[in-house]
Amino acid sequence: MSVTSRSAHGTKRSEISMSLEAVQDARSWLEALMRVHHRGPTDTWTAARDRVAAEIGLERTYARRLWNRWQEMKDVSGGAYKALLEAYEAECLKHENAALRYRELRMGKNDGCETHQEPPLAGAGMAAMESQSSQAGARAGV
Repeated sequence: MSVTSRSAHGTKRSEISMSLEAVQDARSWLEALMRVHHRGPTDTWTAARDRVAAEIGLERTYARRLWNRWQEMKDVSGGAYKALLEAYEAECLKHENAALRYRELRMGKNDGCETHQEPPLAGAGMAAMESQSSQAGARAGV
């Protein structure tokens, strides 16, 4: 007999569906962390998975089981769930802090309007092309 509880939306959910949801969450967090640790075309996803497992203190074999057989799993261990959740939240926090720093930098530069007061670069862009064409026209007597 399964115990039912109420979700945040007030619907009944059984422990079985919550366990399956925990497995899906853990798998998606593992996949997201693997994408961060993947080193490009010459790297393998297995190596990235093993690096994630080593970094967060998860057994390699459990990470492999979660990656390969997550659809068959009925539950995920509490330690693995917690380790993956904390690592995923830490990675999200890094990205949010970087975005905040970029926004502060961008907003700080726009407040003084320094970019609009700078003269155009002499050797690049449309200004350079216009000045070169006008100089060529002056030499030709146009």
